Amino acid sequence: MATTEIYRYLPVSDTTSVALDPEGYLVELEQWTPDVARALAAEEGIALDEAHWEVIEVLRDFYARYEMAPAMRPWSRPWGVPWGRKRGVRSI
Repeated sequence: MATTEIYRYLPVSDTTSVALDPEGYLVELEQWTPDVARALAAEEGIALDEAHWEVIEVLRDFYARYEMAPAMRPWSRPWGVPWGRKRGVRSI
């Protein structure tokens, strides 16, 4: 079994932290929670809103089904109109 290098720990709460690899991904995918997502976003200066959660839920569902991240170009085209014109693709 391959081991993943732990680069650092992300504090999620006063009592909880999760291990991240050198690229910033969770070492243990099972540790993902909405609080982890909020902590990662906060490090980037982003407050997650309803539009962010919509994208996160779609991507997590895709990953759960296919065990891989979707290719962004074909995935984003169908979403471009509702997200692009209504909210602005770059807004999220």
